[in-house]
Amino acid sequence: MSNIQLLNLVILALALMSIAMTAGVVWRVERKLDTSFKFILISLIFFTSLITFDLFRSFGFQLNGDYDLLFKLLFILFFIWGIYKMRRLIKDVNDEIINKEVK
Repeated sequence: MSNIQLLNLVILALALMSIAMTAGVVWRVERKLDTSFKFILISLIFFTSLITFDLFRSFGFQLNGDYDLLFKLLFILFFIWGIYKMRRLIKDVNDEIINKEVK
């Protein structure tokens, strides 16, 4: 096994761990926070798919189609959308706290 294959396996293991941890957060939170983490979870699934494709290619498997660019685009779009939702939620909570302190 080459160093690249070993590194891809480590990255894959960490990506799977991040999916499990994010799914655990989605399972335990509600409403707007849940929505932002769902988008982040979807982005992590696309990222993990990219790593899996790279790993298969490094072992010599030929995959039908070249989905790398599409999956990279979907990964970053869902990630940005999840972070945006989280940012909005935090901003709204911060505004509520400031408004309570002013009164």
